[in-house]
Amino acid sequence: RKAFARCSRFSQRTHRRHLSARAVWNSADKNADGNLDTEEARELLRLLMTRPVFGLLVKEHILRHAETELNLVVDALSLAPKVVELNNTALAAVQVSIVDMAPQSHEVAHRFWESMDINKNGYVSKEEFTLRFLDSFQTEVIKPFIDDAQRVLMDKLELPGPHGTTPIPSEDLSGRRLSGDAHPADGETAAAAASTQDSVATEAAT
Repeated sequence: RKAFARCSRFSQRTHRRHLSARAVWNSADKNADGNLDTEEARELLRLLMTRPVFGLLVKEHILRHAETELNLVVDALSLAPKVVELNNTALAAVQVSIVDMAPQSHEVAHRFWESMDINKNGYVSKEEFTLRFLDSFQTEVIKPFIDDAQRVLMDKLELPGPHGTTPIPSEDLSGRRLSGDAHPADGETAAAAASTQDSVATEAAT
């Protein structure tokens, strides 16, 4: 029964992912020729990464990472000064990463497009896009961006003085712990990544 339930949840999630990808396809295939070219892939990434939800979701990922690494307690809704400062620092890290990665946008878009070309025939069809879009977006776009933003945030938190803030001990923060004292389990990490994919895809489709 448990195996059946897991299989059913997987099937439902796969169906939702395919529906999200198909919805994004309508915005991606600008010339409606049934294929996604590299220029359309670059425009799609520009559309996705300039949506406010993208930066906010990346911010939540890197705050969760900082919470684990530095034993912080974070509540995005709290107005406690230290929490507000930490959230602002995380947003600043995301903005720095946007600037850092801008020169790589063409290369990132090409890797993103290439990873969706399953049969390597030089075209990304609607079927290939439906199957690969969310995974390719996670691997080639979201993960490198989150990695860079995490690096920037950790630098800011660990460098004292005008170029950063000192690490904030947990007793100075009021809020809830997002992931406990240990690193999130693989399943939780995967779920968080999947949530980012689906949220950005849904935003792009509207």
